[in-house]
Amino acid sequence: MPELSGLRRTGLVGLVTVLAAGCASISGVAPAAAPAPSATLPPPPTVGQLAALDSATGTLRWKVPLPIDTISAPVTADGVVVVDGTRDCKLPYLTVVAYRVDTGKIAWRTTVPSSEPCSFQTAIYTSGGVIIAGGPAQTTQGLTRSCSAHRPRLSPAVGLNPATGRRRWKEPATGGAILAVTASTVLTDGTGFPCLSGFSAATGRSQWARPDTQGAPIATGGPSSAFQNSGASTDVVLALDPATGKVRWRRLVAGPAFNDTLTVIGNVVVDVATKSAFNLPIRARTVPAASASAAPATGFTEIRLDRTTITAFAASTGHQLWRTTYTENHTAVSSTTDALLVLHSAGRAPNTLEAVDPLTGVRRWLASPVDGQQLTDSIAPSPVDVTRTETAVTGYDAATGAIIWTSTATADEAFVAGGNVFLTRAAQPAHPIRGN
Repeated sequence: MPELSGLRRTGLVGLVTVLAAGCASISGVAPAAAPAPSATLPPPPTVGQLAALDSATGTLRWKVPLPIDTISAPVTADGVVVVDGTRDCKLPYLTVVAYRVDTGKIAWRTTVPSSEPCSFQTAIYTSGGVIIAGGPAQTTQGLTRSCSAHRPRLSPAVGLNPATGRRRWKEPATGGAILAVTASTVLTDGTGFPCLSGFSAATGRSQWARPDTQGAPIATGGPSSAFQNSGASTDVVLALDPATGKVRWRRLVAGPAFNDTLTVIGNVVVDVATKSAFNLPIRARTVPAASASAAPATGFTEIRLDRTTITAFAASTGHQLWRTTYTENHTAVSSTTDALLVLHSAGRAPNTLEAVDPLTGVRRWLASPVDGQQLTDSIAPSPVDVTRTETAVTGYDAATGAIIWTSTATADEAFVAGGNVFLTRAAQPAHPIRGN
């Protein structure tokens, strides 16, 4: 799944939440202590599930079965939480379902065109007061003479009214697979590769289209900020004007890397570049010869390490604010509304979760041990962020990193929005999803 926003103080308590995934049901609250892993995990559900926890207490608010087996990351708008997915990978559409945030009752259900309903690229978005879903998973119609050329789409993305699910617009012919959205613009990969285009999120009307030499994902933040890194092949970050597609600034970063991602926190854009893993000898020793005629062999123990470089830029100017590098088994990075969260995995040592000031790179707090390996961004401004393993969901005080609550709720993924932690569980039915 496409691989990892909201730490702020709300009321008396701010939270950062750690999720454990892989177990079966979504239920329960336990004392604020890390639960011991179970030797035998219950089987996964035969239908998809969506649940909501109270982010202040960790208690289960509601849980519902889903009419889909594959589940997108949810979005929230106008009091509903919306997911899409399918039970048949060969169908030319996705099922989109909305539930009331406060009760979990279904608000509406509809279908939208999709060329590859089981693709990891079939994300769902909210922008300009609409829910945006469906569309082509990737551009497959070949090169065109011009990025502004119009060509009919067999499965265009659509904009839906969040209150009713009714269609407001259909993606323009210059659009393609959706890459990201800002508060007012939808950014797609264009009619033909390599192209990039933008259209209005409120009306669906095309705004611009231009050649795209980067061909990489886009991160957005705020009403007028869009950023694109060059991926694994080069080492450049671009700042784009989403209203016109013009480049505002270019900056070099630590690259090339096998994994290069961007995240936006307020007026800071953070580039996270992970170098190829390497083996580090940590203990040399001599291995006795197998026989008198054989020479003794020298061996060593190795541990697998990644080198992750995090570079922060001012979003408006591209001025570099700070840079740091971690060398460890695994580094996961996520963002909240005013902090960067870094999850460190150092082999035999306990995992640690660090909150970093995005403007200065200075650590605000460090929590250890943390039972987590992956981080997930918030989907709306919230004092909660999550990681996931196979044990539990834990709430942390955003100001100090202290544990506030631990819940036995489990899921494949967790997504944070406002006062809720939404948990999803993809189904594993008795018969595999057709088309897999």
